[in-house]
Amino acid sequence: MVQNVNNMRSVYESILKEFLADKGESSLERAYEFGKNLIAQGLGCLDLIKIHEETIVPIVQRAEETGIGIETVRLGFRFLTESLSPFEMTHRGFYDVIEELKKQANELSEINAQLQSEIKVRKETELRLSNSEKKYRSLIETAKDVIYTLSPDGIITSLNPIFETLTGWKRDEWLGQHFAPLVHQDDLPFAAEILEKIMQGENPPIFELRIRTKENGYMIGEFITTPRYQAGQIIGALGIARDITARKVAERRLLESEHQLSTAQQIAHIGSWEWDITANTVHWSDELYRIYGLLPGQVETTYESYIERVHPEDQPIVRRNVERALQERKPFRSEYRIVHPDGTVRTVEGRGEAVLDDKNRIIKLRGTCQDITEHKLADEAVRSLAKRVVEAQENERRRIARDLHDNICQRLSAVKLHLSAMETEIKNKRSKKYVQVQDLKRQIGRTIKEVRGISIELRPTTLDDLGLPVALQLLCREFEKTFGIAIQCSIDGVEKEMFDAHRETALYRIAQEGLMNIAKHAQAKKVTLSLAAQPASVTMTIQDNGKGFDQTKLSTRKDGSGFGIMNMKERALLLGGSFKITSEKYNGTTLYLEIPLLTKAL
Repeated sequence: MVQNVNNMRSVYESILKEFLADKGESSLERAYEFGKNLIAQGLGCLDLIKIHEETIVPIVQRAEETGIGIETVRLGFRFLTESLSPFEMTHRGFYDVIEELKKQANELSEINAQLQSEIKVRKETELRLSNSEKKYRSLIETAKDVIYTLSPDGIITSLNPIFETLTGWKRDEWLGQHFAPLVHQDDLPFAAEILEKIMQGENPPIFELRIRTKENGYMIGEFITTPRYQAGQIIGALGIARDITARKVAERRLLESEHQLSTAQQIAHIGSWEWDITANTVHWSDELYRIYGLLPGQVETTYESYIERVHPEDQPIVRRNVERALQERKPFRSEYRIVHPDGTVRTVEGRGEAVLDDKNRIIKLRGTCQDITEHKLADEAVRSLAKRVVEAQENERRRIARDLHDNICQRLSAVKLHLSAMETEIKNKRSKKYVQVQDLKRQIGRTIKEVRGISIELRPTTLDDLGLPVALQLLCREFEKTFGIAIQCSIDGVEKEMFDAHRETALYRIAQEGLMNIAKHAQAKKVTLSLAAQPASVTMTIQDNGKGFDQTKLSTRKDGSGFGIMNMKERALLLGGSFKITSEKYNGTTLYLEIPLLTKAL
């Protein structure tokens, strides 16, 4: 039956095309005869209509391209009408069939309109596709990454131009060749495994391979690959390779640098840290863990856990540093103690600074931490030794001063008394002998005065007998009398009982050295010395209106004043104090000293 319909369709198409070509009556008669043959073979109207539809649609589509689609539909309808004429005499409802045919004709007209629209859309789509293909080709041709395709068995089927730039090879040398010789021998098994997975429909993650260059070197490529499909079947692999050789070299150098930094930190016993304020996470270097008595990564590091490992008495210092850095955005540096898990206390020096983003907002704090325990112990040992040396010097000064005062001066005074007795026994007051005795008495008197001066210089008895405040006032009076420089001495809240011998002596010697420097070098007319008690310390300020000096050239001064300043500073540091001196040429000099208080009872 199907074969019969196909044969009838072929005959109908032949007659219809003849009619459309010459529009002759003979073709219409053949159409009528065709209808009769259909009836004779047991086929109905709908069969004829179906044959007509399947025949006329491609004819109309072709006619549309020449602009005669509507005319073809009209003529086709007339031909169909003639073909259906025999059915009018055989079947009732012929007019119903005609109506159906009209409906079909209208539908064909609508189909024709849809075909026109679809043809237009198809042409626009083809144009866009063509443009897209041009852009795609341009993208591939100008891409900075290698774009390639492989066949299922690993044959290279396409390469874009950048391949030649990166590897030095010509594309023609590798198109049609297996990819294996391009890959480093050690990476080849992995590359083959990747291709096998792609052929199984997998999308492997990003991977790296070493690719041989023409100069027998290797570039490192970062690969992204995916299966290629055609009609639902995998026909190969599509891949993109980026040259990351420079990046890998940089990463290797960074790792080496980090290793060197870690080694340097370990040797210097310096650790580093970084606090991400937004995430509240603190990153510690391995050496910082060791400084805190921990294994690297042993504990979670946050700001609070960091603070908890600081000695409780020193936690306010660390918190103030952090707050100051966050508020004032200034670097900080301080010493504080930390506590190891086993209770060991160590002393560290911490430094830090704020990190700002492009909007000048603080996003991080970072810094270093150095274990200075041994250094502090060594400093303490040196300070203790220096303290003992100074103490020995002062004791020796005290002994010599006492000997000068109690022995030499007493003996000289006794000699002077004997001379006075001799003087009274000489009756001739104009004799040579009498004049010689008087001369000896005057020389001995000057010698006694000089010895007493040396004694006072070595160790003023007023310091031991009356205390620091009185000793400083007497020192200022003697300075004013000796050098003719006006000096104002101010003592505020300072009592004799506030000092132990070491602090008392250090303050006196610093004042003595400071005033002597002014007398030798300052050319000052006025000096102010003030000593004031604070809650936990005592401060001393010495200010003059002399010629001043350039502080940057202090160490190279030829007049020796630099050594005096150095001595004053060392005395202050030995007692845990601070010493500062400020000066400008022709604007005088100010010496400021602060020493923590320590009573004799302590």
